[in-house]
Amino acid sequence: MMKKWKCKRKRSEAFLDVLFQFAIAMSLIFCFVALWKPFIYKQNMDYMAKTLVRAVEASGCIDSDITALANELKTEMGVTPTISWSAPYISGTNKIQLRQKFTLTVRDTIDIKLIEPTFGSPLVISIPIEKKFIGISQVYWK
Repeated sequence: MMKKWKCKRKRSEAFLDVLFQFAIAMSLIFCFVALWKPFIYKQNMDYMAKTLVRAVEASGCIDSDITALANELKTEMGVTPTISWSAPYISGTNKIQLRQKFTLTVRDTIDIKLIEPTFGSPLVISIPIEKKFIGISQVYWK
């Protein structure tokens, strides 16, 4: 009789262990799926910003071509950041002299839905994303 009791107890403990491990595994999978979107979004924003900085370095100015490239990259990547430039322009132009540094800042926020109950509004966390890139003009303007 005692052996039967011990055997049943071991099986029930093993069942609880497996159930607990399953709950941990499912919560890790949920976290991975929920956090996948912000990482991909940030990666796309970084790629877009690096491409824009490289284009300005090569052209030496921030003009309509750079704005068109930014809009094209925004639609292609599916991102909608706010883009701001800081540069020491040559007086009265949009040109940046050789070896002058300029800064590109991209900002956006991304929302992560944690819980979406049927009886109320979803629980959302907004994560601000900001990245600054510094470039150096490679064009000499006479």
